[in-house]
Amino acid sequence: MLLCWLAVSPAVAQNQNDFTGFLEGAVTAAKLGAEKTFHTRIRYFATAIERNNITPQNLNEANQDLYRQAMYEGAIRKFNLSEQQYEQLLSFLAYKIEDNPPNMTSMGVLYQYGYGVEQNDIEAVKWYRKAAERETHGDRPISATCILMDKA
Repeated sequence: MLLCWLAVSPAVAQNQNDFTGFLEGAVTAAKLGAEKTFHTRIRYFATAIERNNITPQNLNEANQDLYRQAMYEGAIRKFNLSEQQYEQLLSFLAYKIEDNPPNMTSMGVLYQYGYGVEQNDIEAVKWYRKAAERETHGDRPISATCILMDKA
């Protein structure tokens, strides 16, 4: 058993490194407004995760964050994302969403603007509130910090 794990482990690590490269390139391209490069990088990532049967459960946390960031950047820049890309994004955002305030915020953005889902302000606010309740600033929840700032 141990020999099998040792043989597989470097390949898995290499795949994660490849994913990181694709996703970092997609984030950079989106921030620069380079839609064609963004789509190329996201397509490389999508092909790689499909080929390797990668799901949110076996994509490392850093790459999950990069993927969320890349797709968020592409969406807010109104890049032309396919329905399949939004479906994939929704499945990745939903994974352990209750433990991930940035994913909750991203879900709020999708609902607020109708990216890949039907536009729904009530659903957007629900996700923004959940994120605010779970996100912290120091030892206080963000929502408490915002209330304190409003009173100042």
